[in-house]
Amino acid sequence: MNLPSLPTRRLLLRPFTAADAPTVQVLASAPEIAATTATIPHPYPDGAAALWIEGHAAAHASGNAAIFAITTPADGVVGAIELRIAPAMLHAELGYWIGVPHWGRGYATEAAHAVVDHAFGALALKRVFAHHMSSNPASGAVLKKVGMKWEGRLRAHLHRARQFHDVELWGLVDDEHEQRQRVRAAATAIDHCTPVLPCADLAAALDHYEQRLGWRRVFHFPERGYAGVARAGATLHLMRHDGPGRPQGASCRFRVRGVDALYAEYQAAGVVDPKGPLESKPWGLREFVALDRDGNALHFGEETRG
Repeated sequence: MNLPSLPTRRLLLRPFTAADAPTVQVLASAPEIAATTATIPHPYPDGAAALWIEGHAAAHASGNAAIFAITTPADGVVGAIELRIAPAMLHAELGYWIGVPHWGRGYATEAAHAVVDHAFGALALKRVFAHHMSSNPASGAVLKKVGMKWEGRLRAHLHRARQFHDVELWGLVDDEHEQRQRVRAAATAIDHCTPVLPCADLAAALDHYEQRLGWRRVFHFPERGYAGVARAGATLHLMRHDGPGRPQGASCRFRVRGVDALYAEYQAAGVVDPKGPLESKPWGLREFVALDRDGNALHFGEETRG
């Protein structure tokens, strides 16, 4: 099994490399890590991180594990997350740890979402499960957030640091995950988008939109360098951006009715892009391009009939 890299909003989950061993050695040596995991020892032996990483290639090749380094651009490796896979059963146990300096930032939840999605997607597993000590409810909160259901408690199941610990069991099956994905997608549906275009001189840009493009000013915050204009139900926001790195070639698209009349209006105003005359396009729109005073391209298109 080739282990992919899994990007998330803040993280990159990737295979460990030998160069990660010193960081893992430091993070895994913290007593808090041993206290919240079932297998990491304390004291953590010298060289244990390097030996652990050396074993990953064989585990991945056999299909029995998928072990990811949890990394951030600023800090590099901040923890680990893995699936311990039983291929014949089409299920896997999820396990993870985050280095103590990085606790409280939501990294475990973000990484777990990505790995659970990978388990049910690319790996086509039927079930993912996990367990944690009852004394570590924070781990249970992570499992609940990724959609797992509490399945029971094993009393005095784990002997760790000369103590017996109750263990909480959690699980998720593929149809539950699919339903959760549908709910998540519905909850994040996008029903409106307002483009924000850069301009070198906000006041001049507003005048241009009002006087030459026929838009109406709806708000203006000069001290913030921000303004908005509207026309026929569409809105645009304008942002002052006069630094050396000002974006070039920004654009936005509008679906309109009466494109021929609008084209004639903008031709008379002298704002039609010579490279974007009114034409019927292969994608089913009769379309042209106008330019504002900062060179932002405004595409206006009407669906062709028949």
